[in-house]
Amino acid sequence: MYCEDSLGTDIDHFWPKSDYPDRTFLWENYLLACSHCNSNLKRSQFPRDAAGQPELLDPTVDEPSDHLLFLPTNGCFEPKGPKGPESIRVFALNDDRRRLPEARRDALLCLELLIRDYDRVVDTDPAKAAKLRAAARDFPFSGVLVWLVRVALAPAGAVVLGDELYALLQRHGVASWP
Repeated sequence: MYCEDSLGTDIDHFWPKSDYPDRTFLWENYLLACSHCNSNLKRSQFPRDAAGQPELLDPTVDEPSDHLLFLPTNGCFEPKGPKGPESIRVFALNDDRRRLPEARRDALLCLELLIRDYDRVVDTDPAKAAKLRAAARDFPFSGVLVWLVRVALAPAGAVVLGDELYALLQRHGVASWP
C-alpha cells in the first residue's frame, strides 16, 4: 500500500494497535504492506497534525496524487499535499538504497513499451491486446500509470510525454487505462 512495489506480505494496522487498541480489529484499519514498510519503517510511527489526524497517506481513503507528485526524470516523489512530507519520510519513498526511485523509472519504461505493443496488436490480435492492457493495469508501481494517464489528459501532455506516446494514449482511450 505504501511503496507500491507489490510485494505485500504483512497486514499493517494503519492506526497502530499499541496506541489505538480500540481500532485493532476494525477491517478498515488493515492495510496490506510489504514487510519492509511495515516492520522496518512505519512500526509504531504515526505522525498526527494538531487536530490529531494522520499525516500519513492512507491509500484506501486518500488519493496519493493529491499528496505526492511523481518526478519521472528521477523516479522520486515530491511532497504536494499535507500528507506528502511525512509519507515520504516515514516510508523512505525516495531512498535510493531501497531502489524505489529506480524501480519507478523502470515501471515508466515498461508501461511505455506495453502501451506501444498494445497499439501494435490491438487491431490484429485482440486477445493479446487485452493481456497487454491488463498487464499495464496490474504492473507494480501503479502510481506511475496514474501519472501517465493524468499527464495525457492535461493540455500540455504531448510536451511532457512526447508526441508519439501522447497520441497512442489518446487513440486508445487514455482515461480507461488505470
